[in-house]
Amino acid sequence: MHQADSTPAATRLASLDAFRGMTILGMILVNNPGNWSVRYAPLAHAEWHGWTLTDLVFPFFLFIMGTALAYSTSRYRDGAPVDRHVYRRIVQRSLVLILLGLGLNLAKDGLAWMLRYADIVDFDFDRLRLTGVLQRIGLTYLALSVIVLNLGVRGQAVVAGATLAAVAAAYQWLPDPNDRTANLSPEGNFGRVVDVTLIGQNHMRDQGLREPSDPTGLFGTIPSIASALAGYWAGLVLRRRLKPLQTVAWLAGAGAAAALAGLALDGLLPINKKLWTSSYVLLCAGLASVAVAGFYWLIDVRGWRRSGAALQVVGVNAIVAYVGSELTSVVLNTVRVDDTSLKSWIYRHGLVDNFADERNASLAFALGIVAVWWLVAWVMARRGWTIRA
Repeated sequence: MHQADSTPAATRLASLDAFRGMTILGMILVNNPGNWSVRYAPLAHAEWHGWTLTDLVFPFFLFIMGTALAYSTSRYRDGAPVDRHVYRRIVQRSLVLILLGLGLNLAKDGLAWMLRYADIVDFDFDRLRLTGVLQRIGLTYLALSVIVLNLGVRGQAVVAGATLAAVAAAYQWLPDPNDRTANLSPEGNFGRVVDVTLIGQNHMRDQGLREPSDPTGLFGTIPSIASALAGYWAGLVLRRRLKPLQTVAWLAGAGAAAALAGLALDGLLPINKKLWTSSYVLLCAGLASVAVAGFYWLIDVRGWRRSGAALQVVGVNAIVAYVGSELTSVVLNTVRVDDTSLKSWIYRHGLVDNFADERNASLAFALGIVAVWWLVAWVMARRGWTIRA
């Protein structure tokens, strides 16, 4: 999906596609509740410090991106020249992802404006959100590709360590070296200062009003590179072709150590998804490595391919499923029926009246969106269609 070069089919890991598919379906699930105010706790992000299962989804995806890159760049580790055409493809793919993200933001705000006023020309582009999930993926992919094509593992480890240390120091002591509490607050953290300075509050999520810190802001993208690098190292382990149990032991052992390190650091620098703190990077990278070990053992080693096939169909067309689900949300929230959104109409008339617990109705709505885009991915897989950025 996000690779420096196309991964030959023969080198694809079924387990990696399945893990990617599970992650994308999880992303769709948590992004599409019937009612944002009525959800089961694990399906909501932590308010600020701390973490839930939902907070693992995005870093898992970046981890998988790094793992895939270990496969797609193997020829360059084996001595193939890295010329300007390689970098051109990297930049092109990064730009496609960033522009897709900006397009989704424009659809969310611009389409609503157009349907309301029948005119997109007067849309206030000065308030268009510039950040987002795809933008962070694109920027992270660009930085990750440049790093792995130019540095060995030791150099990569130095970059990752220095990045996490610098980010931790910035969050602890900036912008006010005398007030750690303020520095780790939604309103006063250094990441928000950087984002407001570089892109402006009007271009941040909710214009920074309901949520002062943008969860996909520019500063938080820096430590996300370490999340992807961890995935790249997991890919190197998988490609070493060790005995299966050795591979699982390496991935699970290193993952458990990283996750425990993240939990241990939580007391010094809280685990925080919206800030993408260094402790959060370690925790999520560790848990992702353990998950990769589990998928690899069950699907590629034990041969549970039929069980993983339902996830693989989404994993090979992850970009379609994610963007499609986001556009579906735009349409459902924008189209009006009886003075309410189509989403609210479906939710109230089709689900709430049929569930005793509204949390189940909210979950059922999200599962419906998941089912629709799983079906689309299944049809694409049956026809052999694959779309990558």
